[in-house]
Amino acid sequence: MPFITEAASFISNDTRENARQAAAQMRASFSGQPLRGIIYYAATNYDASTLVGEMARAFPGIPSFGCTTAGEFAGGPMLKKSGRAMGLGPDRMDMGA
Repeated sequence: MPFITEAASFISNDTRENARQAAAQMRASFSGQPLRGIIYYAATNYDASTLVGEMARAFPGIPSFGCTTAGEFAGGPMLKKSGRAMGLGPDRMDMGA
């Protein structure tokens, strides 16, 4: 499985709701993929602590790593007020002993 990237863009004034919606969209976007890990970035209009919890609930048992960023790159252009996630499959992340 190659790297798979997905984007979410929610611009409500409620940063916690943006985070909940982004995690739900990422879960739907990655549905059916054999993920071993997820790396995600989110703009400041996503509540960081809410996003961490929501991503953990959306992807139970899958290690996830996240941080904030000033801009999210998507196929060349830089997006604003968005979140990006990269899914890592078994051929990209070895969970060896």
